[in-house]
Amino acid sequence: MCESVLRGTSMQAGWYPDPSEPNRLLRWWDGQQWTAHVHEVQATAAVPAATPPLAPRRRRLWPWLVPAGGLVVALVLTLAIVPGLVPGGSAGASLSRIDELPVVHTDESLGIDFTEPVLGLSDTDARLEMAFRADIADGDDQLGSLTSHKWAVRLFSDASLRSEITTAAIQTGDRVRINVYEEDHATWFDTTTDENPKLDLKKSNDDWGLHSDYYLVRYVDADGIEFERPVVTRFNFESEISAPAVSAGVDPESPGELALSWTPVEGADRYAIVYGRSPVALGGEFDDINQTLGLYYVYLGETSDTHWNIGESFTSQSGAFPENRNRGLERPERDEDSVLQYGDGEFVPTDLSGDEIGVVAISSDGATSPLGTVNASSAVGSLPSRIATYSYEAASEYSQVVAGAREIDAPKFVPYIDFTGRIQHSPVTLNEPRLVGETVHAMLVSENGFEIDYEKRIGPLSGAELSQMVDEFNRAAIDLAGNPGELQEVAIETIEAGTPQTEYEDTGLPTPTATSHPMVDYLAEHMLAGTIKIDVSEWANQPGAPDPRDAAREAAAQTPLAFVRHTSVARNEVVQVTYSYPVSELRQKQQEVHESALVAIESMQLDGKSDAEKVTAFNDYLSDTVVYDYDAYAVYPDTSDHTDAYNLVGVLTAGTGVCAGYADAMNLFAQIAGVESVVVSGKVVEGGYHAWNKFKVDGQWLAVDATWNDGDVPNHEYLLITDAEFTGSAEREEIADRWIIPAYAQLYATP
Repeated sequence: MCESVLRGTSMQAGWYPDPSEPNRLLRWWDGQQWTAHVHEVQATAAVPAATPPLAPRRRRLWPWLVPAGGLVVALVLTLAIVPGLVPGGSAGASLSRIDELPVVHTDESLGIDFTEPVLGLSDTDARLEMAFRADIADGDDQLGSLTSHKWAVRLFSDASLRSEITTAAIQTGDRVRINVYEEDHATWFDTTTDENPKLDLKKSNDDWGLHSDYYLVRYVDADGIEFERPVVTRFNFESEISAPAVSAGVDPESPGELALSWTPVEGADRYAIVYGRSPVALGGEFDDINQTLGLYYVYLGETSDTHWNIGESFTSQSGAFPENRNRGLERPERDEDSVLQYGDGEFVPTDLSGDEIGVVAISSDGATSPLGTVNASSAVGSLPSRIATYSYEAASEYSQVVAGAREIDAPKFVPYIDFTGRIQHSPVTLNEPRLVGETVHAMLVSENGFEIDYEKRIGPLSGAELSQMVDEFNRAAIDLAGNPGELQEVAIETIEAGTPQTEYEDTGLPTPTATSHPMVDYLAEHMLAGTIKIDVSEWANQPGAPDPRDAAREAAAQTPLAFVRHTSVARNEVVQVTYSYPVSELRQKQQEVHESALVAIESMQLDGKSDAEKVTAFNDYLSDTVVYDYDAYAVYPDTSDHTDAYNLVGVLTAGTGVCAGYADAMNLFAQIAGVESVVVSGKVVEGGYHAWNKFKVDGQWLAVDATWNDGDVPNHEYLLITDAEFTGSAEREEIADRWIIPAYAQLYATP
């Protein structure tokens, strides 16, 4: 309740009492939501008050709420210190005349009247009734009796008045009975058998007694006239075993994870932990009464201790990207964590105000206590649920990993989804760096416990140089961590800089001449322009559209001047490209190689020649000018020290390369000369991975292996032949998904 009210206010960004530990911590409110940033309360810290209203329907607004932490503290303290509000107050009172209880205390600061409590009730089948001469439905029964009475009366299970219990109002004459629904989902079954309750929270078949305390809030009198202040009445029931008093926080030994602690209960030998989810949070609608009857409780685990960390029952770390935290508390899957959620009004957070985390004391004979609970909005809301995968990819510089770079290029934060569904940002540090050859291996560790492997080839480096680079990175990250506002700003700017692109710059460079699908052409243009994140969402829902992964691999294979090293696809809508060279250097490399290719084409004197003669000229040029790079071949697949040999740069500027360079050069020559061509990838039966070409000559596809034609004595043995003519040691098989969209591979078959 308080969280939702706070989100609707214009309360300025600043440090406020943490909702879960208001006496110990201050938490940063960014003007719209709680963030993950906290620090210890200082003696001089000021706690500014705010007065956002809580409004019953169609009634005057009461300015009686303060920031979340302050409300919890004030209400709990009030209930603890006001005479008559502690156990022993009105043990003989009845729920049937609850509206007749006298007000015994007024809290002027909160604007609430408190009546005598009704404690220690023995009849869990008791009726909660009151006089009500006005129309409880207020003339509006659109949502039925489950909601239409809330302008007049509500029921909560916690002192902070956040966790509302589902009730129905039944009016007979000038009396109203309030029915409570909290038993329908109060049994947790063994999920493997759907039988044999593992934990039964029901108290016989009666309505009351699931919770340790109830708080009735009345806003109007029997005639429907607004009270000067809301009137709160606390009541509870006898129980064989007392409910534990529960508090929630973050485990200091496991950052970011939910930890609970509670008072020991006499007669209990173990405790069960449950999470109660409201029907609304589960996606229920009010058009079906069965979806609104009480909370749905998820069993999280048991312990004999009086403290519990969620990691004790669930593996919070998956050990690999992406990682989750606080498993077992997951919300229903939200929409993709798109950068669009940073815009105003783009996203409505999950409402946790009705959820609760509870602890049940259990005796040796199986008797259970009422639930001791804390409200989920304060205990869970700002905790991390999972890494915001797409946002992390958008922020990460991994897409520009380049051999020889001399800096740690990881983002200094990890974007994550909290339990309200919002994207937050946790600062990171680089831990346990080590050098393996010329590659740095380390662990990015966020402030709230996410861990991500970091690996990058940096080149020859001393231990002292590595330490200096890591220290510089960590100092910058720590500076951001100390300024949450700047961290948020830097994070958003970084992520938005990686927003997927639909538009590309026309480079004027040669493009593939024989692609299998228009998506490949689109991707090829982007790759030539050096786009890191390519938006392919336009194709995602088109009937018959290829898998973007296949299209991206074809575009990379058939666009030699793009110098693509690797592609990946996010959400089937974004192709992320890693280039062999920094994007800032890409254009220079392209121009150098393109000019070399144009010089080579001019030397071939192709004017007036047929396509077959042109292909022969391409082959002979490489045989005359290129020497096979056996050193680069020997270290495959570790090509990091021989990048040029595996693309056009080595073949056309240094005169040396391996099969991939030969095939790319043949393809580029054909693109410049206007001959339809493709690079083909596969395996030689008696060898390993290999690349060659096919050219469309006189209406049919024929194969050329320029690498194998460049022997000790240049020859034409593998020039413009059919697939079947690769025999003996040259026999090979194509691996379609390395060079073409597999469904179209047959279009390139030779006769």
